[in-house]
Amino acid sequence: IIIIDVVVDDDDPEALDKVDVNSKPVDESDELPEENSKPSGSDFIKATDEDFEELKGTLSNLQPFLMQFEYSSTDADAYKTLLNELSQPFGDITFYYYIYGEQGDRVYINAYNANAKPDPLNKLGQCYEKYPADKLDWILENIFNVTPDRDNATVESEFGTELYYYDNYYYFSADDGGDICTNHLEIKEKKADENNVYTVTYSIVSSENVVLETYKAECAIKDIDGEKYWSIYKIEKYDPIAEQSQSQTESKNDIAIPQNVKVGDYIKFGKYEQDNNTANGKEDIEWRVLDIQGNKAFVISKYAHDSQPYNTVKADVTWETCSLRSWLNNDFYNAAFSDAEKSRIQTTTVSADYNPNYDKNPGNATQDKVYIMSVNEATRYFASDDARLCMPTEYAKAQGVWFSESGYFKGRCSWWLRSPGAHLNCATSVRYDGFILHYGEEVQLDNNPVRPVMWITIG
Repeated sequence: IIIIDVVVDDDDPEALDKVDVNSKPVDESDELPEENSKPSGSDFIKATDEDFEELKGTLSNLQPFLMQFEYSSTDADAYKTLLNELSQPFGDITFYYYIYGEQGDRVYINAYNANAKPDPLNKLGQCYEKYPADKLDWILENIFNVTPDRDNATVESEFGTELYYYDNYYYFSADDGGDICTNHLEIKEKKADENNVYTVTYSIVSSENVVLETYKAECAIKDIDGEKYWSIYKIEKYDPIAEQSQSQTESKNDIAIPQNVKVGDYIKFGKYEQDNNTANGKEDIEWRVLDIQGNKAFVISKYAHDSQPYNTVKADVTWETCSLRSWLNNDFYNAAFSDAEKSRIQTTTVSADYNPNYDKNPGNATQDKVYIMSVNEATRYFASDDARLCMPTEYAKAQGVWFSESGYFKGRCSWWLRSPGAHLNCATSVRYDGFILHYGEEVQLDNNPVRPVMWITIG
């Protein structure tokens, strides 16, 4: 981890324990204008290769696995969004730690901590953290160009109060921290304008070197009291495949899929309700390319869709006889794809794969357009638990999908596999933490979503 240098006063005996949170730029021209508009070019420093290595550290500690993180300093909710993210752990490390080299105070209220006191407003449960407001506000103002608004800091969710401000501290609902994340960040491209404002394209890459997400960041280097700091104005998702597809001419009777897609890329193909707002129509389905054979690509949905039981009633079933197979090849297939798209979806001989841990008869091979992975395939195409992590769509949540509410796996969900479990009335699944549940879950369970897979023609 690259630590940003901190300005301290050698004459101050407490200097090593704090940052000058009231530090100002070297001169008046360095101050940010009102309403978070960007300063003129004279305020920014030209970046070196060493500076870009430091930017990787900044972005990595902000976004090691938070695949949904986007922000703009001009967004109305940027302040609350960033407050939430700055306290999220990367393992046991937060962005606050990255800047200051120290953590906030974590309090556990249980039998082993008899002297522990609840948070001041008694809203955050059995575990919470508190951070000095001045220090967090310094990060918000100088690194993210957001004006703090302590009077409106409270964040509520369906799970209760997530954070609030009280008496010079921010208080956050906490858990036991996160697991170590094996993803890493790679800078793909960087472009500077005449004012030394950089547009940086970067990808979050798994330990298997699969690109999980690609983003563009708008950022620049400021001089604050003689120290250089990367200042970030905007982070947004970037889809190079979609951008390339947009530039291509598509006929009304065909759907263009770039022929140069490679394993690890994402493509958009088909539409399905995802944001739970039917008024704005269906959203594009994103697919991750897992394999390419000639002019055909094997793809899996990036997000988990809908909420479906493996079988509508508890019974001994296999993939061949379960209701989920029928739903995917009829209801989902017809709802998600146009006739032109259907012409690209291959009919696949789907193997009847055994569960490697339990010797239950998996039935017969099937002929399907759309299906789900077996245990063997989930192991073959995803080399780690982290690589199997998945988030449900908003629509899937509204249909009743269960997902983790906190910690490293916050927002993650389980998803069905087609192999039988320990009993034929159980089907295997990938758990919310990426672990393959070989024993399985009862087939009638109706709060698991679906990650469809299929072979499609490309080019």
